[in-house]
Amino acid sequence: MRSIVFVLGLSLAIFYVVESNRYAEQLYEDLLYYYNKNVRPVKNASESIKVKFGASLIRIIDVRLPSFFPDFAAIRELARARIIGLSLAIFYVVESNRYAEQLYEDLLYYYNKNVRPVKNASESIKVKFGASLIRIIDVDEVNQVLTTNLWLEMQWFDYKLSWDPARWGGIRKLHIPSDQIWIPDILLYNNADGEPHITIQSDALVYHNGLIVWKPPSIYKSFCPINIEYFPYDSQSCTLKFGGWSYNGFLLDVRQLPSAGSPIINREDESGKEYQYLEKGMDLSGFYQ
Repeated sequence: MRSIVFVLGLSLAIFYVVESNRYAEQLYEDLLYYYNKNVRPVKNASESIKVKFGASLIRIIDVRLPSFFPDFAAIRELARARIIGLSLAIFYVVESNRYAEQLYEDLLYYYNKNVRPVKNASESIKVKFGASLIRIIDVDEVNQVLTTNLWLEMQWFDYKLSWDPARWGGIRKLHIPSDQIWIPDILLYNNADGEPHITIQSDALVYHNGLIVWKPPSIYKSFCPINIEYFPYDSQSCTLKFGGWSYNGFLLDVRQLPSAGSPIINREDESGKEYQYLEKGMDLSGFYQ
């Protein structure tokens, strides 16, 4: 009799698990069917979303000194950005989520990210390109390799990603993941090791007039000829050579950002005693057909 009761109980347990899985599968599909992960989960566009954040230090793996020429102004700017991002009191107010979700779907429904966003195939697309040095991570004199942390910036127009704000609840800009739209295939030509492309994906800021602003962070390893004849009083000059890979100069027109003639901004360290500046931040020196 006990065996019969045990078998019956086991059968009911198995049936319950199978039934629960069926509901779980259906619930999963229902929850995600119309879900858009690129839009903040709030009912009101002006409503803030509270995020609890914490971190636990497991281990300090390494501490390398010295740090070569840190860009303290940029680091302070990054720290402020992190503080704003973590603050529960300060949030960027976006437009109506309902309109944003529909606009996002409409813009990307027939969008092909593998085709240049030009109306005429022979037309060139102008891309403004610039880079900010955040930190020189390492200088390998033996292998002549320079490791840098850069903030890149690219700007271009994509006519397929434009809309009339009056028809979309006043929405003037959207954040769209960069892997879902066309981006210039600009890479580091004098790459020494690792990935010459931008590997850290970040959102692109898309304006209603089709202007795309993309600022991805990157870490590069580039070749840099090192001359130590006058060490330790030597002065080294390293160049990072960027350019388009798939398109020639007639199809991808790369321009300097900021534009030539822009005022030079001095950068001080934390003590305020030392500073360094670049007389020529970027030079357009090649045109490939």
